[in-house]
Amino acid sequence: MEFRCFVKNHKLIAISQRDIASCYEFIEQNEEDICSDIAKFFKNKVAYKFSDSSFTFDVYRYSAQRVLLIDFNPFGAQTDPLLFTWDELTDPALSISDNDDEFQGMFKYLTGAAGVQPNPSHFSRMPTDIVDLVCGNDVNKLVDLLNVRNLIRQSGDESDED
Repeated sequence: MEFRCFVKNHKLIAISQRDIASCYEFIEQNEEDICSDIAKFFKNKVAYKFSDSSFTFDVYRYSAQRVLLIDFNPFGAQTDPLLFTWDELTDPALSISDNDDEFQGMFKYLTGAAGVQPNPSHFSRMPTDIVDLVCGNDVNKLVDLLNVRNLIRQSGDESDED
């Protein structure tokens, strides 16, 4: 229930599901309520209170009509557009009316496994064995590593004598 919201010229123009590595069927069933809750949150808590006129913000909708602000980000290429492209978001043809009572922008979310994208944080993760060693989560792995190190040293010493 985390969403990235895109604001251009003080208008909420787009909302994207934040977790692009999973499909959540309940989003489609609650699309109207989700958009409405986020639009009300934007209007009452965020609009015209941030120094820039264009920016992104992340929210967590933890229940009906309950939205929590997570983060602000710049509106531009340095911020991941998730299910959008920056060409879509910066298109001058994208116009939103001045009716702030309802969300009229674009809302993107995954509707099936075909749209699921790899989680970018997985690309920079360490192997679990290394994490376990560093954190001390598995003492047996540390003992195994030390035994392998000793075997390598011993075989290295013997090869030096030959």
